[in-house]
Amino acid sequence: MPEINRDYGTNSSRLAPAKSPRLNSRLTGVPLSSDSMYTSSLLSLKYVNRDFMSGLIDIDGTLFNFDSSHNPIRGHKAISDVQYYFNDNGALSSMVGIDVSHHNGKIDWAAVRAAGVDFAIIRVGFRGYGDKGTLKLDSRFNENVEGALNNGIQVGVYFYSQAVTVYEAVEEASVAVNYSRKYNITLPIYFDTEFSNSEHSGRADRLTASQRTNIAVAFCEAVKNAGYKPGIYASKTFYTDELNFSRLSNYEIWVAHYTSETTDFKYDYKVWQYTPKGRVNGIPNDTDINIALFDYGNNDDMSDRGGSVAFFDSDTDIQNALNAENSIKKYQLFRTQTLYNSAQSDIDFVNQPEVKAKLFDALENLKNKLGFLAEPTKNSENDETTGELSDEQTDII
Repeated sequence: MPEINRDYGTNSSRLAPAKSPRLNSRLTGVPLSSDSMYTSSLLSLKYVNRDFMSGLIDIDGTLFNFDSSHNPIRGHKAISDVQYYFNDNGALSSMVGIDVSHHNGKIDWAAVRAAGVDFAIIRVGFRGYGDKGTLKLDSRFNENVEGALNNGIQVGVYFYSQAVTVYEAVEEASVAVNYSRKYNITLPIYFDTEFSNSEHSGRADRLTASQRTNIAVAFCEAVKNAGYKPGIYASKTFYTDELNFSRLSNYEIWVAHYTSETTDFKYDYKVWQYTPKGRVNGIPNDTDINIALFDYGNNDDMSDRGGSVAFFDSDTDIQNALNAENSIKKYQLFRTQTLYNSAQSDIDFVNQPEVKAKLFDALENLKNKLGFLAEPTKNSENDETTGELSDEQTDII
């Protein structure tokens, strides 16, 4: 039985993308100099004036993307036809990935890594779609996994299924698990379910949604019981038309939806395969390209990335925030009602909402902890009316 080319399954939601992305190098930005950042000792934040920023900027090791109005871009964004995602902080919080099999030929994994690929989902094996349903190992599985891992690329695996019984599903899961054990597989082991050809003549192509879902669940539970994270791969319409998604939502979802726009898949997903026509340095032919919204290698949803940076509209606004911090420190030293009121007043001048809220919280926490002391006399040493704090005094927080 010839091997199945699962890379070109036929599903109505797999529309050819408007463009074919090319991965030649890792996404980078213009580094922001340390002279352009102000460090908040009170809030452990970097204060940055966004007024002059445009395009991709690297701020303290985190990549941000700014529009022509100097606002951080949030959500999905295609850059040179490659999909990226920027979180609520405006920081890059997605990973670039590929999925490959022996059909992609001999791969130069060092070149793939240099092209900007963070993860690879590699076919471990497949079941033939004829009556016998013979199990086969992908002929380049070991070579591909070792090449990816040796070049710092995170790895997951998938098994192309043509199981028609729960027993066969467990059999497929066992193959995937057994061949994965000697490697550091940090992404899920995926159950790949799709039609074998346009005629739907494969042995599993005429299963009911209920039968196919039972088989998918059996595969995933076997993978989970073996200590790995299980996942499902299918197209957008396959999830809705050929599976009972409500029974699969607890597993890791990898969706295929080929579109020039952001996918409108209505369920939560961690990986989106958005084109089969990508070109990647180091791979001799077209390959599937994916975006991941979860960093499996570090168990990180990436939502906190960029949280240590606060953007302001001007240097004056940054100075107002630093002045408010200084006032809070004065209150901490002398603990008078006058200084507390002064700090509140200075915080009112801060126009960055998140920073303003955090400064108020810091002041209130200090008040609840320290309370107030009697007001000093005009001749008291270190009177708050005499001027700026010394370096020793400003460094205590």
